[in-house]
Amino acid sequence: MIEYLIVFIIAYIIGSIPFSYIIPKLYGVDIRKIGSGNVGGTNVYRALGIWPALLSSLLDISKSYLSCYIASFFGTPLAIAIAGIGAILGHVFSIFMNFKSGKGVSTFIGYLLFIDPKLAAILLSMAIVGILMTKIVSINSISIAIWSPMLALIVGDKIEYVISLVFIAMLIIYTHRVNIKRLIKGKELQIKIVRK
Repeated sequence: MIEYLIVFIIAYIIGSIPFSYIIPKLYGVDIRKIGSGNVGGTNVYRALGIWPALLSSLLDISKSYLSCYIASFFGTPLAIAIAGIGAILGHVFSIFMNFKSGKGVSTFIGYLLFIDPKLAAILLSMAIVGILMTKIVSINSISIAIWSPMLALIVGDKIEYVISLVFIAMLIIYTHRVNIKRLIKGKELQIKIVRK
């Protein structure tokens, strides 16, 4: 059991690195005071455009991927699942940001890429099409999170991954609770699809 605790702690610390705060700071921007105030790729996109947002998102994706790679040396799916959850929790409740940071979507994608790249490709394709159609990121983030455990079960992924994706889906619904209220009221923020 101690090895799983070590995996979780390492993943949590890696996940806590707030790249979506650090990158905008290099541009002299405090992302917490812009747009939605969320420390995540979508808000970086609104504030600074596509390239800083892409860099922030890729670095956030890498946090969970790296965490799972480290956990893979323990040789069990459970260790990898714990690492994925740890990294996402670190991103959402960052120790470096007073336990308040992003919504976990990019780190969730990094976890998907590690455990099942084909599933990740399917869900990302769904999200991209959905965003192009609705121009609303939040509803598509929630949607792919909800679909992920069901599709993982259908394609035959390991049960540890399926269970972890159920937990992650619930976490992402929780982190988007304000967005859900705005969606119900028809006041959710949209994004411009083309930005330099």
